[in-house]
Amino acid sequence: MLKKLTRINWVQSIIAYKIYFIIICIEKLSSWKTINREIVVNVTKEKKPLIILMWHNQIVGVPYSWRLEKKVYNIVTDHPDGKLSNKIQKKFGFVSLERSSKKPTNILRKLIEIGKSNDCIFITPDAPHGPANQINSNIYSLVKKIDANVIFLTFSTNKKITLKTWDKLKIPLPFSKGFFYWGKIISYRDYNQDTFNHEIKHQLNEGIKVVNEHLNL
Repeated sequence: MLKKLTRINWVQSIIAYKIYFIIICIEKLSSWKTINREIVVNVTKEKKPLIILMWHNQIVGVPYSWRLEKKVYNIVTDHPDGKLSNKIQKKFGFVSLERSSKKPTNILRKLIEIGKSNDCIFITPDAPHGPANQINSNIYSLVKKIDANVIFLTFSTNKKITLKTWDKLKIPLPFSKGFFYWGKIISYRDYNQDTFNHEIKHQLNEGIKVVNEHLNL
Protein backbone atom coordinates (compact mmCIF):
# COMPACT_ATOMS: atom_id res chain seq x y z
CA MET A 1 0.00 0.00 0.00
CA LEU A 2 2.77 2.45 0.99
CA LYS A 3 4.75 1.61 -2.15
CA LYS A 4 1.72 2.33 -4.34
CA LEU A 5 1.12 5.60 -2.52
CA THR A 6 4.65 6.83 -3.18
CA ARG A 7 4.13 6.31 -6.90
CA ILE A 8 1.33 8.90 -7.07
CA ASN A 9 2.55 12.07 -8.79
CA TRP A 10 1.54 14.59 -6.11
CA VAL A 11 2.94 12.38 -3.34
CA GLN A 12 6.24 12.16 -5.20
CA SER A 13 6.28 15.95 -5.52
CA ILE A 14 6.00 16.29 -1.72
CA ILE A 15 8.71 13.66 -1.15
CA ALA A 16 10.97 15.36 -3.70
CA TYR A 17 10.61 18.72 -1.95
CA LYS A 18 11.44 17.19 1.43
CA ILE A 19 14.51 15.40 0.04
CA TYR A 20 15.60 18.63 -1.66
CA PHE A 21 15.26 20.50 1.64
CA ILE A 22 17.29 17.84 3.49
CA ILE A 23 20.07 17.95 0.87
CA ILE A 24 20.25 21.74 1.13
CA CYS A 25 20.42 21.56 4.95
CA ILE A 26 23.26 19.02 4.81
CA GLU A 27 25.11 21.28 2.38
CA LYS A 28 24.79 24.31 4.66
CA LEU A 29 25.82 22.37 7.77
CA SER A 30 28.88 20.70 6.24
CA SER A 31 32.21 21.76 4.74
CA TRP A 32 33.23 20.98 1.17
CA LYS A 33 36.50 21.01 -0.73
CA THR A 34 37.13 20.33 -4.39
CA ILE A 35 40.33 18.90 -5.83
CA ASN A 36 41.24 19.86 -9.41
CA ARG A 37 38.22 22.11 -9.91
CA GLU A 38 40.18 24.11 -12.48
CA ILE A 39 40.19 21.07 -14.78
CA VAL A 40 36.42 20.94 -15.15
CA VAL A 41 36.11 24.74 -15.26
CA ASN A 42 38.50 24.89 -18.21
CA VAL A 43 37.02 21.97 -20.12
CA THR A 44 33.48 23.38 -19.89
CA LYS A 45 34.68 26.47 -21.75
CA GLU A 46 35.49 24.37 -24.80
CA LYS A 47 33.00 24.23 -27.66
CA LYS A 48 32.65 20.49 -27.31
CA PRO A 49 30.23 18.19 -25.42
CA LEU A 50 31.34 16.88 -22.04
CA ILE A 51 30.49 13.56 -20.38
CA ILE A 52 30.92 13.35 -16.60
CA LEU A 53 31.21 9.86 -15.12
CA MET A 54 30.61 8.88 -11.49
CA TRP A 55 29.78 5.64 -9.65
CA HIS A 56 26.08 5.43 -8.80
CA ASN A 57 26.54 5.04 -5.03
CA GLN A 58 27.97 8.59 -4.85
CA ILE A 59 25.11 10.22 -6.74
CA VAL A 60 23.66 12.04 -3.71
CA GLY A 61 26.74 14.26 -3.78
CA VAL A 62 26.02 15.57 -7.28
CA PRO A 63 23.98 18.66 -6.21
CA TYR A 64 26.95 19.83 -4.10
CA SER A 65 29.61 19.30 -6.69
CA TRP A 66 29.51 21.92 -9.41
CA ARG A 67 27.95 24.95 -11.00
CA LEU A 68 28.91 24.51 -14.63
CA GLU A 69 28.51 26.95 -17.49
CA LYS A 70 27.14 24.15 -19.65
CA LYS A 71 23.60 22.83 -19.32
CA VAL A 72 23.73 19.48 -17.49
CA TYR A 73 21.61 16.53 -18.62
CA ASN A 74 21.24 13.25 -16.78
CA ILE A 75 19.50 9.97 -17.56
CA VAL A 76 16.70 8.52 -15.43
CA THR A 77 14.66 5.36 -15.92
CA ASP A 78 10.92 5.31 -16.54
CA HIS A 79 10.54 3.34 -13.30
CA PRO A 80 8.71 5.20 -10.46
CA ASP A 81 12.02 5.61 -8.61
CA GLY A 82 13.44 7.28 -11.69
CA LYS A 83 10.49 9.67 -11.85
CA LEU A 84 11.08 10.66 -8.22
CA SER A 85 14.78 11.18 -8.94
CA ASN A 86 13.78 13.37 -11.88
CA LYS A 87 11.67 15.63 -9.65
CA ILE A 88 14.54 16.05 -7.17
CA GLN A 89 17.19 16.74 -9.76
CA LYS A 90 15.06 19.34 -11.53
CA LYS A 91 15.18 21.41 -8.35
CA PHE A 92 18.96 21.56 -8.72
CA GLY A 93 18.84 22.65 -12.34
CA PHE A 94 19.46 19.33 -14.08
CA VAL A 95 17.57 18.37 -17.20
CA SER A 96 16.52 14.74 -16.91
CA LEU A 97 16.17 12.44 -19.90
CA GLU A 98 13.87 9.47 -19.39
CA ARG A 99 15.14 6.14 -20.69
CA SER A 100 12.21 4.00 -21.76
CA SER A 101 12.42 0.33 -20.87
CA LYS A 102 10.30 -0.44 -23.95
CA LYS A 103 12.28 1.73 -26.38
CA PRO A 104 15.78 2.04 -24.88
CA THR A 105 17.37 3.20 -28.16
CA ASN A 106 15.31 6.41 -28.19
CA ILE A 107 17.57 7.89 -25.54
CA LEU A 108 20.56 7.66 -27.88
CA ARG A 109 18.94 10.01 -30.39
CA LYS A 110 18.31 12.56 -27.65
CA LEU A 111 21.92 12.31 -26.44
CA ILE A 112 23.25 12.85 -29.94
CA GLU A 113 21.19 16.05 -30.20
CA ILE A 114 22.60 17.23 -26.88
CA GLY A 115 26.10 16.52 -28.18
CA LYS A 116 25.47 18.81 -31.14
CA SER A 117 24.70 21.61 -28.66
CA ASN A 118 28.03 21.04 -26.85
CA ASP A 119 26.26 20.55 -23.53
CA CYS A 120 27.11 18.23 -20.64
CA ILE A 121 25.82 14.70 -19.98
CA PHE A 122 26.12 13.13 -16.53
CA ILE A 123 26.28 9.31 -16.51
CA THR A 124 26.65 6.67 -13.81
CA PRO A 125 28.26 3.82 -15.79
CA ASP A 126 27.16 1.06 -13.39
CA ALA A 127 23.48 2.07 -13.50
CA PRO A 128 20.61 1.33 -13.66
CA HIS A 129 20.89 -2.03 -11.89
CA GLY A 130 24.57 -2.80 -11.46
CA PRO A 131 26.59 -4.68 -10.57
CA ALA A 132 28.10 -1.85 -8.56
CA ASN A 133 31.38 -0.33 -9.75
CA GLN A 134 31.24 -2.25 -13.03
CA ILE A 135 30.73 -0.74 -16.47
CA ASN A 136 27.14 -1.42 -17.49
CA SER A 137 26.72 1.13 -20.26
CA ASN A 138 27.93 1.44 -23.84
CA ILE A 139 29.55 4.79 -23.16
CA TYR A 140 32.29 4.29 -25.73
CA SER A 141 29.84 4.33 -28.65
CA LEU A 142 28.13 7.46 -27.32
CA VAL A 143 31.43 9.29 -26.84
CA LYS A 144 32.47 8.47 -30.41
CA LYS A 145 29.15 9.54 -31.89
CA ILE A 146 29.18 12.97 -30.26
CA ASP A 147 32.98 13.42 -30.10
CA ALA A 148 32.88 14.29 -26.41
CA ASN A 149 35.46 14.98 -23.75
CA VAL A 150 35.23 12.58 -20.80
CA ILE A 151 36.00 13.52 -17.20
CA PHE A 152 35.69 11.64 -13.91
CA LEU A 153 34.11 12.79 -10.65
CA THR A 154 34.43 11.16 -7.23
CA PHE A 155 32.71 12.20 -4.00
CA SER A 156 32.84 11.12 -0.38
CA THR A 157 32.26 12.42 3.16
CA ASN A 158 33.65 11.38 6.50
CA LYS A 159 30.14 11.04 7.97
CA LYS A 160 27.57 9.04 6.06
CA ILE A 161 25.14 6.19 6.15
CA THR A 162 25.14 3.35 3.65
CA LEU A 163 21.81 2.06 2.39
CA LYS A 164 21.12 -1.61 1.67
CA THR A 165 20.65 -1.00 -2.06
CA TRP A 166 22.33 -2.81 -4.97
CA ASP A 167 25.02 -0.09 -5.09
CA LYS A 168 25.27 0.55 -1.30
CA LEU A 169 24.18 4.16 -1.80
CA LYS A 170 26.08 6.65 0.39
CA ILE A 171 24.04 9.35 2.14
CA PRO A 172 26.09 12.22 3.64
CA LEU A 173 25.20 13.36 7.14
CA PRO A 174 25.10 16.89 8.58
CA PHE A 175 28.36 18.32 9.94
CA SER A 176 30.35 16.25 7.48
CA LYS A 177 33.63 17.02 5.79
CA GLY A 178 33.27 16.29 2.10
CA PHE A 179 35.68 16.08 -0.83
CA PHE A 180 35.14 16.13 -4.58
CA TYR A 181 37.86 14.98 -6.92
CA TRP A 182 37.87 15.77 -10.64
CA GLY A 183 40.06 13.25 -12.44
CA LYS A 184 41.83 13.64 -15.74
CA ILE A 185 40.19 14.18 -19.12
CA ILE A 186 40.47 11.33 -21.61
CA SER A 187 39.77 10.96 -25.33
CA TYR A 188 38.16 7.89 -26.89
CA ARG A 189 40.73 8.11 -29.68
CA ASP A 190 43.35 6.63 -27.35
CA TYR A 191 41.32 3.46 -26.67
CA ASN A 192 39.24 0.68 -28.10
CA GLN A 193 36.00 -0.21 -26.31
CA ASP A 194 37.58 -2.74 -23.92
CA THR A 195 40.50 -0.55 -22.92
CA PHE A 196 38.17 2.46 -22.66
CA ASN A 197 35.92 0.63 -20.18
CA HIS A 198 38.97 -0.53 -18.24
CA GLU A 199 40.20 3.07 -18.02
CA ILE A 200 36.81 4.30 -16.77
CA LYS A 201 36.87 1.75 -13.96
CA HIS A 202 40.49 2.52 -13.12
CA GLN A 203 40.00 6.29 -13.00
CA LEU A 204 36.85 6.14 -10.87
CA ASN A 205 38.43 3.72 -8.41
CA GLU A 206 41.57 5.86 -8.25
CA GLY A 207 39.31 8.79 -7.39
CA ILE A 208 37.95 6.85 -4.42
CA LYS A 209 41.50 6.36 -3.12
CA VAL A 210 42.25 10.08 -3.47
CA VAL A 211 39.18 11.34 -1.58
CA ASN A 212 39.60 8.70 1.12
CA GLU A 213 43.20 9.79 1.65
CA HIS A 214 42.04 13.38 2.11
CA LEU A 215 39.38 12.22 4.54
CA ASN A 216 41.93 10.02 6.37
CA LEU A 217 39.74 6.95 5.81
